[in-house]
Amino acid sequence: MIDKVRLAMLCMTRQCWEQGVAAQALLELGDMDAMGLMARDCVVRQNADGRLCDVENTPASVDPAFCVEAVLAAGRRMGDQAMIDAAMRNVDYLLRRAPSTPDGARYHMLGGAEVWADGLAVGPHTLMLAGYVEEGLAYYEAVKRRLCDPATGLYHHIWHEVKQGYSRPCHWGVGNGWALVGLMRMARILLDAGDARAAAIAGDFAALADAMLHFQGADGLFHDVLDDAGTFLESEVTEMFAYGIYRMVAMGLLDGRYLGYADRARRAVTQRVGDDGVLRGCSGSPTFDREGTSVEGQAHFIMMEVAARALAR
Repeated sequence: MIDKVRLAMLCMTRQCWEQGVAAQALLELGDMDAMGLMARDCVVRQNADGRLCDVENTPASVDPAFCVEAVLAAGRRMGDQAMIDAAMRNVDYLLRRAPSTPDGARYHMLGGAEVWADGLAVGPHTLMLAGYVEEGLAYYEAVKRRLCDPATGLYHHIWHEVKQGYSRPCHWGVGNGWALVGLMRMARILLDAGDARAAAIAGDFAALADAMLHFQGADGLFHDVLDDAGTFLESEVTEMFAYGIYRMVAMGLLDGRYLGYADRARRAVTQRVGDDGVLRGCSGSPTFDREGTSVEGQAHFIMMEVAARALAR
């Protein structure tokens, strides 16, 4: 099934973040040759300002950072300093030039003033991965202050800094999934560095997972908007939830009691993969506001499966 899902993913059209998350899936799968080829093309399309994988003059400011980890990994594996330097140019863009709020929440798109939950998947983690730990944590806290809903523990999707209000106030499932996997990646970096703050980030992960659990159905699935049962049952947030839990338990940062919820989610998503390897029921590309299919849904399936099998689930 992984082979079919992988092939379908590689045959789908990809924007910058989709190229990055697909390369990340191949990295975690251990498919280093294919990952290296994808990473190299991220560099081929690097913008002069440092943003990797600029497809059709993308207005995305944060999303190109999805490519950084794979490009760094490929450069180090091949001993290619030019690739490493390319990754660091994107880090430098995110660190110094990406438009942001005064306290460090980057605006997701150029020419606007919106902070998206999606950016938590990669923005703080990318800075921390490159050694800018304090800056990455400040980025996270700035987004959390704007988007985390104290009443539910969930994340709103989009905040507008100029208007001082929400452009999209809903608790979008995939947005919360991006926040969850971002917390997992931040915790991994801190844990590997022996930084005691890994425990605090793990606590935030558990708090978000607990908030999401209130809305997991008996079948294991979540709705597209977590607390709106009128929206469709969505695949990608379901697999992101399982993937994050498997990784956090494997790192010893999350209680094993969560594994049952992750297994239920994994079983539900697996039943949604067709014979052609395409995962149905995702927030669908290209607009992500209706049911369909997506590269990122394919990629998170692969990452979920790799993480589950590492725990012999």
